[in-house]
Amino acid sequence: MPVLHFRITRKDQNIDMSRTLHSQNLTLRRAVVTRNRSIQNNVVTPPATLDNSIATYVTDYKGGVIIDISFFKGFEILSNFSSNDILVPFGNAEANIDQRFEQNYNSEDISLSFRVRTYDFDRQDTVQFQKETTVSTDAAIKAIDLFFEYDEMVEYNTY
Repeated sequence: MPVLHFRITRKDQNIDMSRTLHSQNLTLRRAVVTRNRSIQNNVVTPPATLDNSIATYVTDYKGGVIIDISFFKGFEILSNFSSNDILVPFGNAEANIDQRFEQNYNSEDISLSFRVRTYDFDRQDTVQFQKETTVSTDAAIKAIDLFFEYDEMVEYNTY
């Protein structure tokens, strides 16, 4: 099966592809997030506790990121919180996240260019991406790679 892969490097980004894909089943297989860890702001020496569940962080994505992809236009994901968005969970202490999925979607046609927006788990616009020209920023994301498996590259019914 062919794979649709795209990399997100900004919180509001247009993704340009080399070809269009006709409407078909997409299966989200993998989401890879590469980021800087968030720095704990309650660190004491010596550590007062070994319980990391009560740690607080300078930057908090509230459990992960929400990815809004414009080619999900209809009723691919129905939710009482965030319809048509993909949720990628991770903790603040994680730097390399590799989430595996097996989520099927019936997508609309995917054009040569589509828009992707990224939010924190409260659907707030607080996600920070690492810019190439700046020094490391606390909890900034370098890239999010999404991998979708799909059925066919060409729509054979039209020939």
